[in-house]
Amino acid sequence: MHDAAKPAHLWKPIELPTNVDDLARPELRALETLWTSSRAELERLGSWQNFWDRMTRWWAIETGVIEGIFDISLGVTRTLVEQGLLASLIPHGESSRPAREVIEILGDHREALDMVLDVVSGTRSLSVGWIKELHALICRHQETADAVTPLGQKVRIPLPKGAFKQRPNSVELPNGEMHEYCPPEHVAMEMENLVALYKQIPEALPEVRAAWLHHAFTQIHPFEDGNGRVARALASIDFIRARLFPLLIERQQRDQVYVPALIAADKGDLGPLVQLFTARQERMVRKAISEAETLTTHVTSRKSLWRTREKSSCAVSRRTSTRTRCRANVLPHLPTSRLENSRKRATTFWQKSPMSSSECFRKTSVQGIIGENKSYARLDAATIGQICENRGNG
Repeated sequence: MHDAAKPAHLWKPIELPTNVDDLARPELRALETLWTSSRAELERLGSWQNFWDRMTRWWAIETGVIEGIFDISLGVTRTLVEQGLLASLIPHGESSRPAREVIEILGDHREALDMVLDVVSGTRSLSVGWIKELHALICRHQETADAVTPLGQKVRIPLPKGAFKQRPNSVELPNGEMHEYCPPEHVAMEMENLVALYKQIPEALPEVRAAWLHHAFTQIHPFEDGNGRVARALASIDFIRARLFPLLIERQQRDQVYVPALIAADKGDLGPLVQLFTARQERMVRKAISEAETLTTHVTSRKSLWRTREKSSCAVSRRTSTRTRCRANVLPHLPTSRLENSRKRATTFWQKSPMSSSECFRKTSVQGIIGENKSYARLDAATIGQICENRGNG
């Protein structure tokens, strides 16, 4: 029977850790410094918004997949991340829900990050009321939730959105033991404590604030469903405020490191969860830095190619201009003897040739038979006119 199951974790009121400073991860400060210049480069190149959009699409997908809200393959995930959240990009049979429903839920998740940004920017403040609004948005297109009756029967119930639970939502672990969450009658008070205690942790330690807020919220488990997604959105506040990234836990990490870190926190050790969150930020920062470097190299290469083409174009233009000037000026500067010699050779050729004047002119000009040097083959109009007159073909 459900009520006879042995509890593996007994609920107790939330409290702050006693070793906040010891939980801090100095490497995160180094990451913040390292990322600052790369983010500025992405912004300078106009690529930051594109990177942010792709990253938030990824977050929206993974935060739903690890909770079993829907299931889509890694291949489809990559397509949606790169091309956008479109139902047409989800092939038939590639998701556990109809494609349209998946896209609606993903849209809710992305809008939840917009609400997080409101808190980060100071437009809204973190409060119990705001958390209820966040839950209502995240679960906007989710109509039901799993529940367990007092007799241990699993049933589907309507999901109240933005409202605290009215029945216990403790979970039975695979080994048959129970994990107890906050009883419904204590939820309102515990949520007020959550907000008050959270504000006592120094803002300079975003990794500690994020890990504590996430775990304390999941200990309360105030809603019938959607608690994990709300927890990850809450944990993203301080990271984004530190100009880092939303907390993105990938599906393959759920059982390997995420759940074990939460179990360790249940036992009083928040360290593994802080370490996991820091590692996730490092992963995202290095991914962003790599993209910034790739874009910078691409832009630099294109600029170098443009400069080479410009130089080549200028060189061709200069050569063309030089040839034009030489051809225009060569005749007046010819030595008198060579000019006269060219005229005599042309006169002899034209007088003896059976061709018409126009054909003779074309032949002498194009083929360059006049003069000893082909570049001197062109004659002035006066000479051509005189020759044509002598032939009677003027």
